[in-house]
Amino acid sequence: MDHTKKSPATHRDPVALAPSVDRSWVEAFILEQRLLDVPGDRIGDALVTVETHVAESGERADDVFGDPRTYARDLAATVPASTPGSNSGRGGIGVRTIAAAFLGLVGLLLTNTAFEGWLSGTAVSLSWGHLAAFALTLLLLAVVVGWISGALRVLTTSVWLTGLVIALFVAASVALMARLPGAALEGPAATFAAVGLLSLAAGAVLTWRDHTDDPVLAPGERPSGGVGGRLLGALTMPLATAFVLGLTWVVHLLA
Repeated sequence: MDHTKKSPATHRDPVALAPSVDRSWVEAFILEQRLLDVPGDRIGDALVTVETHVAESGERADDVFGDPRTYARDLAATVPASTPGSNSGRGGIGVRTIAAAFLGLVGLLLTNTAFEGWLSGTAVSLSWGHLAAFALTLLLLAVVVGWISGALRVLTTSVWLTGLVIALFVAASVALMARLPGAALEGPAATFAAVGLLSLAAGAVLTWRDHTDDPVLAPGERPSGGVGGRLLGALTMPLATAFVLGLTWVVHLLA
């Protein structure tokens, strides 16, 4: 395979750059390099080097290069971290990322709450528990984004711990809403819907502006310049909201 052919990079699986190498080794190497802010073109170059050696020698990657995470860290020590604005590692993660995620989640909850009120023909209210749960969500997002490398390692290596964190978060949110039932905000469904839709739109715009492609590239390749991934990221929360509204409507019909 000619890895040096100069053609636009596609949305292929980056593991395909090293077909002779054990898939689990390549995936662990790529993940660790991403977490260490190594640019995609440097990751691709390293993968092609490993692939060439393994294909020509017939040796296993872990016998020659050792543990993929250790090898990735050793290589990263010689590569400058990606510049601010990159979406790899922590380069593009900050206040805008937190704001986009929070606005999207709040938009989903407010829009669905307004839809429930419209279906039942009643005014909409948010309790102090709802507001406390929103604050807890914002805190969790800030912790995850501020500790993104560690958070991603937990998500990818410890299913049980990830499940425990999610379960504790859900339990805490439910407890807050149960212990603080008093109405904090009340109003017509249309008002809550308008605020929710504006929040969704603002979150989508921030996600669109915050997104920068950094694909894993083989030597000589260049980014394709497509907007598919960027558009999907921006539309994730609006599409999730539409799905939740559909479920709410079905439940209302069956009630």
